[in-house]
Amino acid sequence: MQPFRQETFHALQRAGASAQWPRYASFAALQEKGLRKQALEEVRAFSTELMASSRDDRWRFVSWLFGDIIGPDVVFEALVPFPLKSEVVLPTLCERRAQQPPCPEAYLWTADYFTAELVKECSSTADPRGDLLRDGVARIPSDGRLKTRLAEHLVGLVEDNQHHLFDSRYLGDPTSDLQRLEVALALLGSPSDELRADIARAQELARAWRECRDAGGTDFIAWCRNHGIAPPTGIAIYHR
Repeated sequence: MQPFRQETFHALQRAGASAQWPRYASFAALQEKGLRKQALEEVRAFSTELMASSRDDRWRFVSWLFGDIIGPDVVFEALVPFPLKSEVVLPTLCERRAQQPPCPEAYLWTADYFTAELVKECSSTADPRGDLLRDGVARIPSDGRLKTRLAEHLVGLVEDNQHHLFDSRYLGDPTSDLQRLEVALALLGSPSDELRADIARAQELARAWRECRDAGGTDFIAWCRNHGIAPPTGIAIYHR
């Protein structure tokens, strides 16, 4: 049984063929063949080598890795094992976020691939990923990608709070969620029909939930049907 999905093997093959860093190319080739122990030894040596290089050299590697190699459905850890992640990639992204002017890609790649690390680093905050993106938007207000990513993040929080509405349960505060959705809408400078539709639907459900509760309703699905609103869907899974 293959330990990685096919997309990951293709990414390792691309990395082995196009990397300008011989040790990383060697690591990718070993990893693609399933020689995990040898691959880890090689990536550790590469991490030590890259740590001693200049900031620009490290950024060139990180930019190539995220810009050309890593893509959808790729097992991230297969291409960025722990030594490389902790010793090179994360510190380099942090440096680029802290520089003046800051680098938007550093914010985007951190938000997309390192949510778990953000949670550990910022355990005292309720929304570390959102805080990171807000900081990026504040420091680089002209970058529409950061605004869109923050809007998507806010909508995702609301949708997560609403995903048990089919079971007549709202997991958050609908008033706070409506405020989040207004912020998300304001962030969308250019047309984004799909995201705007998601926002409109989330707003509709949050308002409907408040009205249902204010009216003393307990069956949200029935309440939606009686008021001409498409009811939310879902499947209840109960654990013993």
